[in-house]
Amino acid sequence: MYPSLIFMPLGQIGFAVINHVSGPNTAIRIARKVADFLLYVVPGTRHHVTRDDVAVALKLIDRFMPRPWIACLETACAFQVWLAMHGENSTVCIGKRIETGRLLMHAWVRSESDEFFADARFEACFDGGS
Repeated sequence: MYPSLIFMPLGQIGFAVINHVSGPNTAIRIARKVADFLLYVVPGTRHHVTRDDVAVALKLIDRFMPRPWIACLETACAFQVWLAMHGENSTVCIGKRIETGRLLMHAWVRSESDEFFADARFEACFDGGS
């Protein structure tokens, strides 16, 4: 268990503000820059974070965060920064699918060891980017 996940909602709210004010591209770039800085400062880890390590905490966060305002992009950006705090490199991925004539998008995080918040129904169209 990682007690630092208790601060995840602060990151989600911060990236929600950035996304709503400046757009998703800016949110992704800021998350990447913050993660790169943290990876420079924090030594790498031998134990990679997996979905099983954080499953309970992420379910609680997902349950109590206001869903209409916090989207998958904000969660992915905040989680990318959180992983960097623990010395793990990751990227934010964006996927798309077409359902009943509408284009739907979804964001998730791909780390060295696992994927977080991924949805198999979405085809990756953006993978990382520095």
